[in-house]
Amino acid sequence: MIYWAKFLAVFVLVNKMRQIGFFGGTFDPPHIAHRQMALAFADFLSLDEVILIPAGQPYHKNPTQTSTEHRLKMCCLLAESDSRLSVSDIDIVRQGATYTIDTLTIFQQTMPEVGLWWLMGSDSMRQFHTWRRYQELLHIANFAIACRGHDDFSDAENITKTLLEQGQKHAEQNQATRQIILLPTQPENISSTQIRTAIAHGEDVHQWIEPSVMAYIQENHLYQKQE
Repeated sequence: MIYWAKFLAVFVLVNKMRQIGFFGGTFDPPHIAHRQMALAFADFLSLDEVILIPAGQPYHKNPTQTSTEHRLKMCCLLAESDSRLSVSDIDIVRQGATYTIDTLTIFQQTMPEVGLWWLMGSDSMRQFHTWRRYQELLHIANFAIACRGHDDFSDAENITKTLLEQGQKHAEQNQATRQIILLPTQPENISSTQIRTAIAHGEDVHQWIEPSVMAYIQENHLYQKQE
């Protein structure tokens, strides 16, 4: 299911507040570690849904190598692997650089009675203080952190404590700081950059990519080395 930005629906509460997770990234391409993170996110926090948000023009990352059309389609294919996953093009249809504060504000306004969670890797958490209006983000959504690479939980705990303190200092009267939760699982240590490089060199990457996504990459000759 795709949640098109201009047709975002307001979710109806049934017995309890729905809990929705958001997972943003360039997804160039989406791979099994992305899927592992998304599902660990959903399982640990009992989320009703996790929405993948492929980036348009992310201001804090290098430009994507693949068109928004291809990345959106690959995310949709990845989302088909589990009924709790869906995709939004909200950051693709907006013009110019996209900021998480704007994305979450739109969802907050559209889904006023839904609990919002944002998933990010520990590598992104280390750069969180560089995000636009990052203190305000801590009052809009809860955050879940998945440790990546060689990061460990003790280090992550110190960073999250500092972020919460900064968010509380920035809070206005009666404004609550949300939670920052560390996910107890760690995804496979693989990156989209590694996968693009491997494909360009003709290496087999099937173990890192969902079969439908791999088929799409091959059919559209993505990431192949240019002659």
